[in-house]
Amino acid sequence: MNEQKLKNGFKELFGTTVFGFVRQQRLEKAKQLLEQEQISVSEASAIVGYSNFSHFAALFRKTYGYNPSVYRKNKNLSSLEYPSIL
Repeated sequence: MNEQKLKNGFKELFGTTVFGFVRQQRLEKAKQLLEQEQISVSEASAIVGYSNFSHFAALFRKTYGYNPSVYRKNKNLSSLEYPSIL
């Protein structure tokens, strides 16, 4: 199977690109870390593989509609609806 067929099949099956899927999983893991752990936002971003904190914060805000620091302080935000990045 060539690379393009694999990418197209993945997108058809999961509704997003491989990169988009991985990014979504990383952000979801960061969100869980902020809910469950007593760690800083910068620690959570590093754990899920973001070396640039401001890039992580911007993606988190774009995905969930609020800053990760606000989310960490107000964990009840997890029940709110958030915009889709897909």
